[in-house]
Amino acid sequence: MATGSLCSMLYRAPGNVIDWMYKRAGVKYSYALHLRDTGTYGFALPARWIRPVGEETTEMLKYLTKFIAKKLKREWVE
Repeated sequence: MATGSLCSMLYRAPGNVIDWMYKRAGVKYSYALHLRDTGTYGFALPARWIRPVGEETTEMLKYLTKFIAKKLKREWVE
């Protein structure tokens, strides 16, 4: 898993909410979800990709939730 600001990791997006949350609002664990597409479909994925992308996103959110719970020394229950 890669970490860093959205602008430095993926593409320039000055003024995006993720970087604002981290820098200005002090939200320590801000994140952005990106679909597996590389630009062919944008946000209109083909129907055959909806379930796999949903499953990948669910697994990523579980991982992120466990990571944050561990950092905050909180119990995480699946």
